[in-house]
Amino acid sequence: MRYAPPLITHDITLWSFIPLIISIGFAYGFFRFFVPRSLAGLQVAFPTGPMRYEVHTITKDKNEARELLRSPSMRFGVIAYTMALTGAIIIVIEFVLLQLRIISAYDSISLLIGLALISLPAIISTATSLTAQIIRPQGQIKATLQDSSSGRIAMESP
Repeated sequence: MRYAPPLITHDITLWSFIPLIISIGFAYGFFRFFVPRSLAGLQVAFPTGPMRYEVHTITKDKNEARELLRSPSMRFGVIAYTMALTGAIIIVIEFVLLQLRIISAYDSISLLIGLALISLPAIISTATSLTAQIIRPQGQIKATLQDSSSGRIAMESP
């Protein structure tokens, strides 16, 4: 049995917006309720010696987790994750609607939005990670006298 390739339509209909609306609602609910609950009681452990760790509690409950997610340092990660999740849900909804024969073809607008919402955070995240590995901020460079020559140390001394 031979399968026909799925069709892609370029017409804008009501069904063009249904996957977008459902995915935005799902992503909002996910970040509003599920993520803070899963981050409640978040702990981080730092090694202090062989088989010894110092444990710090970051969040006690879901309210502290929500505050953590709203902090400026977390904003980029939360937005990127939400965008990618929304894009993936859009594509899954398109697939399900097609399998249930509610729609007869994939909607090009939904696919474009879904792929863009997945691709943009992936590209930006990769670029950010590579940049952080290549260019270290000045505050992260440790002061050391190991690589300094004695003449340079003498010239820099008051």
